[in-house]
Amino acid sequence: MKNLKGLIIIFLCLYGGKILSGIIPIMMPETIYGMVIMLILLLTKTIKLESIEEMANILISMMLIMFIPSGVNMIKIYDLIKADMIKLLITVSLSTIITIAATAFVIEKMIKLMEGEKIETDSIR
Repeated sequence: MKNLKGLIIIFLCLYGGKILSGIIPIMMPETIYGMVIMLILLLTKTIKLESIEEMANILISMMLIMFIPSGVNMIKIYDLIKADMIKLLITVSLSTIITIAATAFVIEKMIKLMEGEKIETDSIR
């Protein structure tokens, strides 16, 4: 029952994202709006992490399966993309490297920020 509740909350957030994408004129995927809705609900403690955590973990564990249709489609259209394969590989490689570097940079800054807050909190006591 807990998993069903978590699944319903996740789908409601995604549906809310679908509605928001039709209202807000910014071009952004519906799922991003849904994640922002969920983030706001979690930060405001409107929903508890425990109510969605187990179902979210189940969905994350199945995420690899969700990419199978895309992989099969790539095989189907291979003849169309083989002429541009080098360009595609360079683009994908560069964007992956940039994403990893940006993630590392943000994580490093967040760790320093969190350590700074921890030091300030400890010095107050």
